[in-house]
Amino acid sequence: MIRWDTCKEDFRWDGSLRDIYISPATPADWRALYPLLYDVPGVEYSVDGVVQAPPDSVEQTFAVRPSGSPMLRFRIDRTLIVFHFFSDEEIECDGL
Repeated sequence: MIRWDTCKEDFRWDGSLRDIYISPATPADWRALYPLLYDVPGVEYSVDGVVQAPPDSVEQTFAVRPSGSPMLRFRIDRTLIVFHFFSDEEIECDGL
């Protein structure tokens, strides 16, 4: 596990977007993470920019991939976090 005190300087605000990757990842990793994301207050799910109710499972989210671009977004304080569902072999999110 990476400790916050070893990487916090990498997240100091400088106006740029932070790409965060967890790789390799597995479908089991996504299944463990998705309920945590789903329950974040103010979470917004969209497909191709159209906001809709988030699916109940990450498998349903990945099922959208062939025809659309799903994403989950939420704020933590002033930081916008956006999770993309490009691959079940990598967890990718952006922080701004």
